[in-house]
Formats: sequence, C-alpha cells, structure tokens
Amino acid sequence: MRHLAAGRTSRTLVQFAVTAFILLLVPSSQAQTFHRDCGTGRLYDDVTGGCNNVETVLSRNGTLYWVDQATGNDSDPGTKSRPWKTISRANRAGQLLPGDAVLIRSGTYREEIRPRTAGQAGRLVTFSAYPGETVTVSGADVVNRPGSGYAGWVQQSDGSWRHAWTWDALPSEGTHLADRRRELFVVNGTVLRQLSGTSKPSIAPGQFWVQGSDSNPTAVYIKTPDGANPNTQLVEVGQRDLLFQPESRDVCTRSDDGYYRVLLLRFMHSTAKRQRMAVCTGARGSRIEEVEVVWNNAGGIQLTGRDQLVRGVISSHNGIEGIGVQGCDNCTVEYSEVRGNHWKWWQDEGGRSHGGGGKITGTTNSTIRYNTYADNDGAGIWLDENASGNEIYGNRVDRNLKQGIQIELHSDGNRIYNNVVTRTRHYSSIWNGIGISLSVSDGNLVAYNTVLGNQGSGLRVGGDNRGTSTGSVVYNNLFLYNALAADAGREIMILGSGPASDPGSPWQRVQTNRVDGNAYTFRNPLEILRNEANFMVSPSCNGCDALYANALDEWQEPVGFDGGGHVTQLLQPTIQNPLDPVNGWRLSLGSQYAGRAVALPSGVAPILTDAFGATRPASGGSIGAHELGGSPPPAFTAKTTPQPGPQPGPTGGVVFAVNAGGGAFTAADGTAYQADRLYTRGRTRSTNAPIAGTTDDALYQTARAGQFAYSVPVPDGTYEVTFRFAEFVYDGPGQRRFDIEAEGTEVLSNVDVFAAAGANRAYDLTATVAVADGTLDLRFLQDTKGPFVSAIVVHAPTASPAGPIAFAVNAGGDAFTAGDGTAYEADRLYTSGRIKSTDAPISGTTDDALYQTARAGRFAYSVPVPDGTYEVTFRFAEFVYNGAGDRRFDIEAEGTEVLSNVDVFAAAGIRRAYDLTATVVVADGTLDLRFLQDTKGPIVSAIVVRHALDASLAEEPPVALTAPETIVARSSALPDVVTLERPSPNPTHGRAVLRYALPEASDVRIDVLDLLGRPVAVLEDGSQFAGWHEVAFEGAGLPAGVYVVRLLADGQAAVQRLTLAR
Repeated sequence: MRHLAAGRTSRTLVQFAVTAFILLLVPSSQAQTFHRDCGTGRLYDDVTGGCNNVETVLSRNGTLYWVDQATGNDSDPGTKSRPWKTISRANRAGQLLPGDAVLIRSGTYREEIRPRTAGQAGRLVTFSAYPGETVTVSGADVVNRPGSGYAGWVQQSDGSWRHAWTWDALPSEGTHLADRRRELFVVNGTVLRQLSGTSKPSIAPGQFWVQGSDSNPTAVYIKTPDGANPNTQLVEVGQRDLLFQPESRDVCTRSDDGYYRVLLLRFMHSTAKRQRMAVCTGARGSRIEEVEVVWNNAGGIQLTGRDQLVRGVISSHNGIEGIGVQGCDNCTVEYSEVRGNHWKWWQDEGGRSHGGGGKITGTTNSTIRYNTYADNDGAGIWLDENASGNEIYGNRVDRNLKQGIQIELHSDGNRIYNNVVTRTRHYSSIWNGIGISLSVSDGNLVAYNTVLGNQGSGLRVGGDNRGTSTGSVVYNNLFLYNALAADAGREIMILGSGPASDPGSPWQRVQTNRVDGNAYTFRNPLEILRNEANFMVSPSCNGCDALYANALDEWQEPVGFDGGGHVTQLLQPTIQNPLDPVNGWRLSLGSQYAGRAVALPSGVAPILTDAFGATRPASGGSIGAHELGGSPPPAFTAKTTPQPGPQPGPTGGVVFAVNAGGGAFTAADGTAYQADRLYTRGRTRSTNAPIAGTTDDALYQTARAGQFAYSVPVPDGTYEVTFRFAEFVYDGPGQRRFDIEAEGTEVLSNVDVFAAAGANRAYDLTATVAVADGTLDLRFLQDTKGPFVSAIVVHAPTASPAGPIAFAVNAGGDAFTAGDGTAYEADRLYTSGRIKSTDAPISGTTDDALYQTARAGRFAYSVPVPDGTYEVTFRFAEFVYNGAGDRRFDIEAEGTEVLSNVDVFAAAGIRRAYDLTATVVVADGTLDLRFLQDTKGPIVSAIVVRHALDASLAEEPPVALTAPETIVARSSALPDVVTLERPSPNPTHGRAVLRYALPEASDVRIDVLDLLGRPVAVLEDGSQFAGWHEVAFEGAGLPAGVYVVRLLADGQAAVQRLTLAR
C-alpha cells in the first residue's frame, strides 16, 4: 500500500538526471598495457612484461616475414629488405610454420588472409600491422577513383546515377528488412544504405538500389552522400567474404585450424552472408588483439572452438553483430568496444532478428568483461540457446535496442554482475527496452548491477511457451528511473515462469534490490509487490513470496506525517558507490541502517550467504552487511558461522567426498559423502532408474552436468582422485565425451561412460594429482555433450616415513646443500639437453640457487640403482616463459609416462618453486628418466630419488587374491627378451588378462604393487616353459586406483600399469 502524498518525480526531471549520470558511467578495471601504448615499431612483450621492438617480439618463436605493398614483390623472399607485395603470398602451402609471423607495412590490401598452416600452443602463427601504421584489409574492389574521368555512371531523371552491373553477383540468405541484399557500395569511405524491392524506389542521398534478381543483377542506381557525380569520387563495391579465415574451411564454425594471432589490423567491407563474420578465430587457442572490424555486411568477429581470446578490439557498424561467440569453451572477450552494429536488421527465414552487439550461443565456461556495448540496434549482450556457465561482468551496456543484457532459452548457470546497463531503447511493446531480461533459463545469478534509465523495465524474469525458468537469484542490484516509456511496464516485472501447461515453478530469490522512489509498508511481501505500482507480478508466479525485502521501509526513516497519519516525507538511506560497476552499491558507513539486521517476516528463513555464496559480513558498510537476514544482534552474528571444510572420512584416507548433484550420503563402504558443494557452474541431473554394478544406487542416481568445476581446499601433496559416473541420459557411444583437468593439466581425456560401461551402470575412474597451491582444482570440459559426474572422492596416500636418498642432482648446476640438509651433486648422468639459468629470486623456497639453474631441451637421465620402488621428486621453476601453455612436456620413467602435460607456469606462475613426485618401480638396475616435449622443451632444476618405504613396514597386509591357472596362449613369434603386454582391458572394473612372453624356460614371478610399492597380489611364482602365456588378474577385493604389474624372469624384468575402476 502506498502512503506518499506526492507522486513520483516527474519523468522529465528523471530523464535529465539520467542523462547527467551517464557521463559518470565508465568500466572500471585494472590498468592494462596495450600494444598501441608502446609507440611506433614496438609491441607489448608477454615474455619480458614490457614494450619491446616489434622484430624481437615476432621473431622469438620462428621466422619473421615482411609485406610492403609499396615496395614489395611476391617473387622476393619476404625479408625486411626484400618484402612481399601481398599478404596472400604467405598463404602458399608450406610457406609458414608454427611460430612464424608476417609483419605488414601501411596500405589498403584488397585480398583475403587465408593461412594454410595452423600454429601450435606456444607457437602461434601471427599476422600483424607494423605498430604505428594503418593497415586495412578490405573486401571491396575499386570501381573508379577521383580524376579517372568517365567511369560508366549515367545520371537519371530523378538525380540518381546508373551503372551497368559488371561485378560478381552476391545472392542473399535470410532477409534484411529495408536492406535485404548483401551488396556493399562505398563512396569516399561511406557505406551506402541499400533499398529493396523489384521496382525502382525513390533514392535519397547515401542510398543505392540493385536492379534485377539476386542471381542476375543488371544495374545499380546510387546517390552519393553529398549528391556529387560518382564519376569524380572514389567508389568501391564489396566482393570478398571472409577477410581472415583459415584455409581448411569456408565457414567460421567449421574450422579445424587454430593458434593464430592477429594484431593491429583493420578489416572492412566484407560481404559475408547470414551470421558469418569478417574475422574468424579458427578452432582453438587464437588471439585477436587490438584490431578494428568495421562496416562489414554481416558480422565482425566470431569465436568458436575453445581457448580463444579477443582483446582490445573495436567492432562497430557491422550489418548483423559485432562480436559473436558460437559454441566456444573457455573463451574471453575483454577491453573491447562493440558499437552501432545490426544496421542491416538481418532476420532469418522465420522473421526472427538475431543481431546486436554480440550474440553468444552454445558457449560455456567463457568470460565477457570490461567491454563497452553501445548503440547497437539489438541486444547489447545476448546469451541464447544453451550458453551456460559463463561470467559477464564489468561491462558498460548503453543505448542498445530491446534489451541491454538478455539471457534466453536454456542459458543456465551464468553469473552477471557488476555491469552498468543504461538507456536501453524501447521497441514496439512492453517486452522491450529492458535493462536485464531472463527468459526460459535456470540458475542464473544477477548481482551488484546498476540498471539506470532504461525505457522499458529494469528487470524482466519469467518463462514462456518454450519452457520454464527456475532457480535464479536476482540479488543486490540498483534499479533507478527505469520504465520511462509510457507503455513500458514496471521497474521490475516478475512473470509466470512457465507455459500455460506448467504455469510456474518458483524463483528462489529476488531480494534486497533497491528501486528508487518507492516506499512500502512492511506487511506481507507478496501482497506489497503485487499492489505496488512499480512492480508487476503475475498471479501464476508460484513461489513469489521469495520476492521480499526490496526497498523495505526499514531502510527509510519517516520524518513527516499529514493529519491522517500518512507519511509525507522519508529520509532515504545513504548509498555508497551507486554508479560503480566494479564495487557495486551498498549502504554508506554513515547511513542510519548500515550493518543493521532487519527482523524477518514470520516463516521466512534467513539468508546466510551473499550472492556469490560467501558468508555474509556483519560489519557496517561491507557488501552484504545491509541485506535482509537474521534477527537483531546478538542473533545477527550467528549467521556468519563458516561452513566446515573437508573432513577425513571413516577410512582415514578420504580427505573429501561429495555427492555431486545430491544430498549427504553414506556409502556401503562407510564413506560419508557431503551434499554437493565447492562447485562452480553446472546444473543437476537425476534419475530413478536402478544402477547396476553397485549397491550405492542413490549415489549414482544424481549428477552435476554441463561445464563446471570444483575447487577443494586441501594441504599440498599428492592425491588419488576418484570420479564416479553412471550414464542415465544418453544411450550410445560417442554421444557424450568429455575431458577432466586437475590443477590445469588434463588427467582424463575422451571419457565416454556409455562406451565403457553402458547405460545405468556404475563406472569409476581414478587419477593421481599433485597439489602445490592449497586448492585441488578440477575442471570438466566438453568434447561432444556436456560432462557430468555423480561423485568425487579425494584420497591422500597413506603417510609413510621418507626413505633414504639414493640420488640427488642439481640439474644444470654445481654441487649444492639444501636447507633440509639434502646434498645435491653437480649435474651428471644426463644425455643431451642444455643449461639454462637466471639470477632472479625464486619464490616459495629458501633454496633459490637450486631452482635458478635447469637442464632444458629434450634430455634423459640414467641413474644406476638397486632394483626396487622409488619416490622420484622433480623440482622446477619457470623463469623463461610467462604464459600458460607456452611450455608443456611429459616425463617417462622406465618407459612409462608418469607425468603428462606438465605446465610449470600454469601450476605455479613465473619464478616460483614447484615440485612433482612419481612412484617408479625399477627392475633392471637403472632408473631411466626421459623428458619429452609437447610445446616448448622440457626443463628440470633438480631430481631427488628416494627409496620407498619397505613393504614389510606397511601396516596393511597384501590383499589375498587367487589367480587362476596360467593358460598357454595362441602360438606367436617369440621376442628376444622377456615381454609383458599391456593389460586388457585397461582400465578394468575387476578382471584383466595379462599376456607375456618368455624367450626360454625361466623361473617367473608376476606380482601386483600399489603406488607405494606394496605388494597386493602374486599372480605367478614358479617355473614356466618358453612361449607365450596368459594370466588373469582378479581385483574384486582391491580399491579403485592405479597399480603396477611387474614380471621378473631370470634377471630380466618388465612392468605395466593397470588402472582398476569402479
């Protein structure tokens, strides 16, 4: 019920105030250094962390080629003194190699860049303008230039100019309303607007019309912007589609190539059709930096694939959209300006408009931050069709059409925060002009945004006939002076969250959002919102009693009353940072309500965490301190109790166990699984179908799915991480495949649960992970359909005393005694490689000198040791490269890969100590270690080899297993040495067959060891004749994990690894 005697502030004054506030709204972010800041002939150098000579930067990883339109010749070698004339010269097959770069001098290059060679991680193929010079790649050809005389333009009676059609025809796709076709005519740099129709229309200055059909145009009629004779002007016509696109495909979304870098170029006047873009990233790992993509027929830049970066670009006045992101994982758009796009008003064949600042579809785990999206004739930022698990923050979104930020159609689990959304323009109905819109999407977070002066509603949430919307949180936003248009609805519209057949499941929370200029009495919150003129709540909005505490009167102090006791004046709370897109708004320290708890309505539970899941602070002025929740002190402080961290389970070795997507659960083996927590993004899935292969059906009947991650605080150390799965959605191999990363390194690839186990059957996989930063980070990445997991168990290997040191070497350095007393020998027992060193201090250690030298390249160590089990520790510090993925390598021990995709920078950063340990079984008297390159050459600063704890000291006896009788296998040629083949299947759920060969009759022992070197089974122990043999391993009594199978025969040895999955 409303009690203010005076009406709301007049719209005229509000609009004036809003316009004045706009000048204060700018993205706030950390200071950045861009290439353009470095001056002529210089680029920002990622390696040195400062500006450097362009030739030094671009030639570091390969050959630098030069292009100069004015002086070059394509028959020359492309050197600085004898450059090429065209960029296309670099497109020849075999010309460029990974790491090569093409440096282009000033000019307009009327050609396409279609590289045939892809780069590699850490060795990108680069195309760059010379810093300080303007290089334009144009899709248009010149029709005529000033001073060229009569060029075929004939003036008509209506003042237009006709030219016979002499260029390639460009058939259209979709419709473009008044600008239907995709031809481009440009006069003196100004793009003309196209008119449609089969009959010649009235043509105004700056317009053109094409006579004839799409496939057979006969003439073009134009009027130049200033009415001048086009025979005396520079006239251009668009003829090329994809201005930067890998050669292997013809469309952006199907490229197999990647790892390109494009710097400082300008791309203009592409005639690409539909939603194809002038510039495409390729499939993976590309960087598009500080380019301009302007006045193209369709789109500007498109990201697809994964691990792409667009940074510091200007994408403006493109016919459909500025920066599109389609099916991209782990991609970033940052510090860019996206302005004035969708001027052609493109629609698909169904008449649906799909343009604007940037449409993001099918994209996951990606970030859109610190950009400006302004003046686009469509939504500023548009997440659509399964764009899930993304972060949108710190963006300035101004004067776009229809919606500022739109989240639509199963775009779930996104986080939209600290954006400033202003002046969205109204378009024809109540559903447009909206600041932030959520439709048919679940589980999104909208927090700490400033939504100001939009012609439509500040916020619209709900479902429609395509589906429901549930579980989103709209939290702690500032909505000011919205709904300015006469028919634009309300400040906030909460609509029915589903179609007529399912009119709605509840929204969880729309709370503590300030809506300026409103006053409330504190009664039933649902009644208040439904009757308040500035809210519209649909009767079908089930669960809308969660819409409480928006501009409570407890935040507003009545200081004036009329004779009837009605409030005539309110003292508003003082707001801090109302226009700050990064810090968000909150009560000022001096506000009369800062830090005050407000009594909750009866039956409303307190909210214990803020919008990001952190425990809410109690100090006045802190973000979250003013939010509704709890009772007045002292009860107010009780809600700050933190959640307990991971606790050891009943087995003693479990440090964390979680039932992904489900509640707390105790398994048959006594493991206590916590309710799902410590995750980021994703959504839950469940089934009631029974799960085969387990008695813990309930554990496998729920899952977290999509693109998601877990971050688990654990002490530094090495852990066995078990992932539990059951496929209850898809019913065919290859339908769902995904990868799992741990600590930035892929530990499980191409996981296909159905292919391995079938439907509705328990399936477990285990990986060994070393943690050095106090947090176990797990990421689940999509290959085909989205990843999922039903449970995660983290085991710490049973602690054991460190064994005696068998060997310690200071790789690349001299003898050295460490702070713990370990005596390292000067570098020896190596093969190949070279020495690297630095004087820079190394963090994370007091033994700087040990980590300041390294052996690098491709190399090996051969260390004579007695047969046995060893713990081998590798010590690293990255002091050369400063980017994740720049250097990755693998390490083999005894012919088996023990560490894969080692990326020291990704794990620890630059110049920081980082150690990894592997357990190795030696049976031939020599510990052989090989360092193998993935991207840049491997490195190691030191190696320590310790004897593992003697198996006789282990507290647990070996598991008693019965091995079946050895079977003589099929006849086959015998090798010259004892041979043990890889177990089959591997991984196994219980039973595996091992095939081995004896070149002569021998005494044979085959045993199975765990990763601490403890024997867990003996499969064979006795005399065997020469030939091929098979023996079966039955692991039903063993826990899931990685085991070593060792064959000893008359002084010869062979080993294989076996993974036991559940």
